Amino acid sequence: MKLSQCFTMTGTLNDLTRAKAVQRIEEAGATYSSSITRKTTFLIVGKNPGHKKLKDAVEKNIARIDEIEFLAMVGVPHTGRLPGF
Repeated sequence: MKLSQCFTMTGTLNDLTRAKAVQRIEEAGATYSSSITRKTTFLIVGKNPGHKKLKDAVEKNIARIDEIEFLAMVGVPHTGRLPGF
């Protein structure tokens, strides 16, 4: 699947390292930005997210998705791991 969106992340993901998540984003044909920009279409929200990115996403009406939604978008099965395990 090719995505034309731009993703940004905040917080810690359970199933993927940040580097692996960026790799999955790029493999899907989307782009990654470490900060919220006018091109950002999705903010991936992990555990302990940064308040500034969340605030910026709300103010700019950027869709906020969790890790499971992100994994489904890029075609990666969720492992079902629980936080802290």
